[in-house]
This record gives sequence, structure tokens and C-alpha cells, in this order.
Amino acid sequence: MAEGGRTLQARALLQQCLHAQLQVRPAEGDVAAQWVEIQRGLVIYVCFFKGADKELLPKMVNTLLNVKLSETENGKHTSVLDLPGDILIIPQATLGGKVKGRNMQYHSNSGKEEGFCSIFRQNTWVPHTALQPAYWMSWVSHLN
Repeated sequence: MAEGGRTLQARALLQQCLHAQLQVRPAEGDVAAQWVEIQRGLVIYVCFFKGADKELLPKMVNTLLNVKLSETENGKHTSVLDLPGDILIIPQATLGGKVKGRNMQYHSNSGKEEGFCSIFRQNTWVPHTALQPAYWMSWVSHLN
């Protein structure tokens, strides 16, 4: 349960970076591994729970993109949109997992078929943003 008796719909973890790289496909035979990478910006790990409402997404995206987390050269904090910076969004089921004994259970996570990660990605679009699709709903947004 979230504050005020509301049910928790999503969880996100933010990590600042100067450079981040994610392997999205392993090397297979003669085909090289596929990677996505960003420069200075924000890595957002996100998990949606069963019962999540699509109306949550615009507010969630607005909050994550506008939080003043990144430090500028003069020591002030600014949002990733104002840097400008890059964004790497990674679906992360473990943010919704619960430990039971020595195992993790993911019963409260929404399924891929509900499409929350795709809708989340669509809501991160801002003018002059280039989206580069990667593997299973992981992506990179370059913000200008």
C-alpha cells in the first residue's frame, strides 16, 4: 500500500550517469553483441504493478524528467531536460519483487501484455527527441 491507503502502481529508481551502456542482445555466432549507450544523463529503472492505471503515466514521466537531480557546473541542481541530457529507460521487474525464502516472487508486477513500458516510453517524448528502440522495451532517448 502507498500513502493514504492508495495501492502502489509503479516504482522507479533514478541513477545519474556521465556514461551508461546496456547490452541488449548477446553475441551469437558471427553476430556481435548489440549495445545502447548514453552520455551524461539519467538511467531510469521502472516497474509497473498489477492494477496500474494509464492515467498515472503522464504524471510519472513529468515528475521523473523534471526532478532537479543533476548538478550543473556552477553547483545548482537542474532536471535532465534542462541539462540537456540523455535518458536510458530500463524495465526492471526486481523493483516489484518480494523475497520469499531464498527466491524472488513477482506476482504483483504487471505483465508485458499490459504495455505499460511501451506507453511510458511514448510519454517520455519531447520535441526534438530521437528514440532508438532496443531490445524488449529498453530504449535510449536523446534529449536536445
